[in-house]
Amino acid sequence: MILETIDRVVLSDPDAGETSALVMLVQRGVVVGASVGNSLAYVMPTLGEPRMLSSSGRRGPRIGTGMASAVGFGPVRLDGKLVTRRAARFNDDDLPAAVVASTLRHTAA
Repeated sequence: MILETIDRVVLSDPDAGETSALVMLVQRGVVVGASVGNSLAYVMPTLGEPRMLSSSGRRGPRIGTGMASAVGFGPVRLDGKLVTRRAARFNDDDLPAAVVASTLRHTAA
């Protein structure tokens, strides 16, 4: 509801544009959240594959359109690094692979 309210406030400002948004709460090792537009969240475990928390298949209206509808996710156990990004800048699999490679380089050094 908060993201949808922000959407209406931004829409009412003639100088404002559009944007994606992601909100999360991490508490006691668990993450819950919601996204609007092209914002994505992943958990990057120490071992294993990255897990996408937000919905990559949904590229709904962004904040500032007056039509934004948040998609919730979680609760999910946070057993690794929490990574966020805008999907518009990368293919869905690009950033997690880059983060894993970066982590491996720092571990090997």
